[in-house]
Amino acid sequence: MMPGAPGMPASVQKGVEETKEQPTVGKQIAAKSKADVSRSTTYPITLDETQQQAKVVSQSRDNYNLNVYNNMVIPREQSPTQSGAVEQQQQAVMRQVADVQAEQREDDRKLSENDTVQVRIEPFVPMTVSEANGKDSVFAGQVFLLRHIQIEDKHLVQGFRLDENELLKQVTESAQQFVRRGMGFEIAKAERDDAAFTAVLDFGFGEVVLNLLEQQPGWIGARVVQIHNWFFAILAVVWLAVVIAMAALWRNMYEQVQLSRKKDDFISAVSHELRTPLTSIRMYTEMLEKDWVKTDDKRREYYSTMRQESERLTRLIENVLDFSRIQRGKKQYQFTLGDVSEPIRQVAEMMRPCMERTGFVLVQELAEIVPFMFDRDAVMQIAVNLLDNAIKYARTAEDKRIFLRTRQVKDKILIEVEDRGPGIARSQHKKIFEAFYRCGDESTRQTTGTGLGLALVKRFAEAHDGFVEVISAEPTGAIFRVVLVAR
Repeated sequence: MMPGAPGMPASVQKGVEETKEQPTVGKQIAAKSKADVSRSTTYPITLDETQQQAKVVSQSRDNYNLNVYNNMVIPREQSPTQSGAVEQQQQAVMRQVADVQAEQREDDRKLSENDTVQVRIEPFVPMTVSEANGKDSVFAGQVFLLRHIQIEDKHLVQGFRLDENELLKQVTESAQQFVRRGMGFEIAKAERDDAAFTAVLDFGFGEVVLNLLEQQPGWIGARVVQIHNWFFAILAVVWLAVVIAMAALWRNMYEQVQLSRKKDDFISAVSHELRTPLTSIRMYTEMLEKDWVKTDDKRREYYSTMRQESERLTRLIENVLDFSRIQRGKKQYQFTLGDVSEPIRQVAEMMRPCMERTGFVLVQELAEIVPFMFDRDAVMQIAVNLLDNAIKYARTAEDKRIFLRTRQVKDKILIEVEDRGPGIARSQHKKIFEAFYRCGDESTRQTTGTGLGLALVKRFAEAHDGFVEVISAEPTGAIFRVVLVAR
């Protein structure tokens, strides 16, 4: 504490009395920030109201003596040219104070230990003291918070000096937590014309102007445009996903309908294909059993027809079984080293009687092939299905020749079957190798078959790392070419 009115400098006493009436220098500097109310707002910052009321407390006299005598200030009046005299004066005053304190302690010792004194504490009053470098301060000088304390007949002044740097640091930290992206702030004495908004912090003893500045003026607009674009992009992706899903659903349903139709056609074709050879075999068997055939030549003809129909029935069943094994992944291949022309030649001899009976002529152009690894049964199935397909679709051709060729091109083995039939439309060149697919409508189709022959040819070719293709022949007809990779 500092001693009361008798020992307090006159300038300080005057400052305490006039603080409530006269505006501070900081208020005068920040007055401009109140002019534009549309872009600025004043925020009063005051102490707790309960702490701003005068109050009276009781204190023991011992504490009173300790506070008074240990905090007495020695008045100093000195000049730079009279330092020696001032020191002597201070020493004399110190001796006088010591004598006074000794007498006072002796008087107080005589008082009762339970004696108390009444202490009246006034609220803190701010005061700004101007200084030479006040222009560097936000409050234009040093700010003191003082209060008057009366203990019996003694008057004291208590207070502290405001740490301006610490106050501004705390204001800066608080502002950084609430400033949004794209904006900055500046703590100044007055409002800036280019500030987007000004917050005037009124502390009672002075004001701090907080200018909010737009560092990226178009940031909000750009962000809105970005969000707008993202929204429409997401909406477009969602719509695209819905369209794709609907298209996939429709395609799946269409394929299921087509597959169901193909299966129905397959069942109808298989029923027809099984019924035809069985009917022929049954008819010739009954005729032979009842001895209705009188000549040996006719009898041999019937036996030959029965054998051919049995082979046809066997091929049909083998095709169905092979396709079922392939679909279930149970098909096993036995690759052996050999000449691929040899099993093809066997197939040609086996099918020659059937072809001659229908009026076809088989022309063989089998080349010498370097032995390689292949599955014998698969190669025979390829030749049988291609020849059977040529017989069925070239039935009405004027040229009844069917060409069977084999040749080698580097590491690839080619098996070709060419007929002089009507040929195949280019739009169906890929579809004919699909399972159950047959050209034309099932109710009006003249050719027989199950729609599995060419599908099996494709699967057998792929098992040998090859492929199958169809080429239009000249002048009419089609060439089915199977390419096998030599191992």
